[in-house]
Amino acid sequence: MPGKAENQFLSGDDLSSVSRMRNWTTKRLLSWKGTDRNLTDLIELLKAQAMVVPQVKGVDVVGLHGEVFVLPDKCLGSSGWGYVPPENDVHLKDFLHIEDEPWDLNILKYLALLHDPQTITPVLGWIAAAPFRSLYEQFPILSVTGGSGWGKTTILHTILKSFGFWVKSPPTLTGSTAHAILSYASSTNALPIWFDEYRPGARIEAKLALEQVVRDAFDGSSTIKGGMYESRMKIKAMPASAPMIVSGEDAFSETSHVERMVMVSMPKEGKNVKAWKSCNTSRTGGLGYSYLTWSLEQIHTGQLPTLPHLPDRGEHSLAVAEWGYNLLSTFCESVCGYELIPAFDGSLCRVMQKATKDRPIILECIDHTIGLEDSYGKFITYIDSDGTGYVKPQSLVKWAVQQPDVRLPGGGKAVQRWLEQMYDAQSIQHAVHGRCLVIIGLREILEKSDVNSTNQE
Repeated sequence: MPGKAENQFLSGDDLSSVSRMRNWTTKRLLSWKGTDRNLTDLIELLKAQAMVVPQVKGVDVVGLHGEVFVLPDKCLGSSGWGYVPPENDVHLKDFLHIEDEPWDLNILKYLALLHDPQTITPVLGWIAAAPFRSLYEQFPILSVTGGSGWGKTTILHTILKSFGFWVKSPPTLTGSTAHAILSYASSTNALPIWFDEYRPGARIEAKLALEQVVRDAFDGSSTIKGGMYESRMKIKAMPASAPMIVSGEDAFSETSHVERMVMVSMPKEGKNVKAWKSCNTSRTGGLGYSYLTWSLEQIHTGQLPTLPHLPDRGEHSLAVAEWGYNLLSTFCESVCGYELIPAFDGSLCRVMQKATKDRPIILECIDHTIGLEDSYGKFITYIDSDGTGYVKPQSLVKWAVQQPDVRLPGGGKAVQRWLEQMYDAQSIQHAVHGRCLVIIGLREILEKSDVNSTNQE
């Protein structure tokens, strides 16, 4: 097509009427001035030409399909497939560099030394498992948190760029819309989709969309959207099929998120600058290509290890990362000729999961509101000298809404039901505090949860 550098796709629907053909051309800064007869002639011409054009199976999701990796510009394993960009195409080709090129066989050795084993091995294992996401019924999200300037973005970018899975800066939650997040999450089933800057100050609608996508991405559930594209009546299912990475200064605190994640808290100390420099001076263009083609051989020959499937979501998430790391170790031995050191260490991830479960976000909010007053001058949370606590659920939720980095899982009634079920809270009419929940031994509950969390950290 004159003046257009990329392929243009003309579907059967676009040829169904003159008005649709006009819409199709107008979107591409072209024009259609033909009649119904001209459109019919065009259809007959295309049909005649199609008889001598090789046909391929078209897919609109980049990734693993059967025993073939379908990429935006090529297929690994078979030439009988092709990528047809959907209407909400995110142009993944711009972020990838998966080519059959020479590469330094020592690169995996350097990647495994970028940080302490308990920090780096879960990250490497998760990234190695990501291309097989479509084979899993449940696949965790990789969450990497840490302070500003502690190296989380640098290390993630170094690893992903070495594999060719992500060579540019990732989309951020401060610059992405909810629709963009859904489009990225449904664009692939094998290549990691990375969102950065999950922190206070990010777009509220983007954070809310991401938090829902995190739940959907674990088991590949779909979000149903209406009013998209040229038809306001059109309904489209957008499955969260992508393996997802979320990085930032903020940490997920809801149990429903944490148990669906491989959580890596990157400490300020422990980075290996020498290994990082070695990674950046090594040739890496062909690593991703070699790993994906080798993976296809494992699938084709039936040598792919059995996928983990554990009933506990948290343990299953860690098992997926360990499975990926063990597979990467096998690749390293068979292709690179050396053993991948160190061994997988998921202890820090397990500690983070347990700490979050022991210190739920509701208890965190209660702890922060002790002695604070609501708009009526009543205490949000109050603890007597004997340790008995009094909590006003509605006021607690109103306080949480005003905090940029806090989001309770529901309104006042949901918080009340949770406290009643977990700590046998009772609703009373207090002479001083008004209508509230009374919780026997609240001080001890808060202290115990805080000690467990602190010790594990």
